[in-house]
Amino acid sequence: FAILGGLAAFFVGPNPTRANTGYGLIDLRRWRWLLIASLATLYVWNFNRLPLGLGMDLLYHQEYVDFILINKSLPFADQGWQLFQPPLAYLLGALMEPLVAVYAPGLNPAEGLRILTILCSLGIVWVGCLISEISFNNAGTAAAAMVVATFLPVNLYMGQAFGNEPFAALFGSLLILESVRMVKGGPVTSPVLLRIGLWFGLGLLSKPTVLLLLPSVLLVVMVRQRLNSTSLASLRSASVILLASVAVSGWWYVRNIFHFGDPFVGGWEVGRSLDWWQYPGFRIPEHWLRFGESLVTPFYAGLD
Repeated sequence: FAILGGLAAFFVGPNPTRANTGYGLIDLRRWRWLLIASLATLYVWNFNRLPLGLGMDLLYHQEYVDFILINKSLPFADQGWQLFQPPLAYLLGALMEPLVAVYAPGLNPAEGLRILTILCSLGIVWVGCLISEISFNNAGTAAAAMVVATFLPVNLYMGQAFGNEPFAALFGSLLILESVRMVKGGPVTSPVLLRIGLWFGLGLLSKPTVLLLLPSVLLVVMVRQRLNSTSLASLRSASVILLASVAVSGWWYVRNIFHFGDPFVGGWEVGRSLDWWQYPGFRIPEHWLRFGESLVTPFYAGLD
């Protein structure tokens, strides 16, 4: 329904920034709104139909929110399975639950938390559509990229289950958007640098994996500055981003250092005293060259 209905956007009016590309007069702004509306309609339709327990480790994410509400403080990583995660999503969840209780008393708390990740998902799609518009000069290609960004299965699933990943994905998407704008010739001004630092800081308060984007974004900023100015200006720009991100998120990682001696504490850390085991994955040649372990040693089939 979304794709068929969305085809109408090719003919709803011209976009003054796009030429006739052979696909009709494509107004990408209206196309973007139509895709967002289609996705929002899907989420509204699913809202009361999806199981309350839907989502990766949902009970443990709920436990984090409950800990904040009960104790009026943030947990340490050794106090529960998912309590090693940075706190942004769960602080917002702790704010959302009382609001739901007052203004929508018929909703289950898990459904109230789901609203947050739905908003994140819609934000991710909005940013993905902007990236598509900026990246492709051909309006038809941009429109197709926007459809892909809207209906990525991982976003459709994660956006309808509470957790911290959609928050990290949203801020990571915003970092990519800022980078694409600079690659396409956008200005590298102080507000832009502070905004990048803010997205990094909020991303790191959502999930540490956002840190993987740091080298690429800094490289884009420094190369753009080097082309227009001096090496000193490039270093200054990188410093502004780092300082802004540390100002936003540094307190959480300093807290971990004082308590655990390490800024990054994962679910696998021995110091958490929460032991767990899983298959190691395909890491040695034998894993790729043989199979059927349960046939060779049926005893393990009963255990696994």
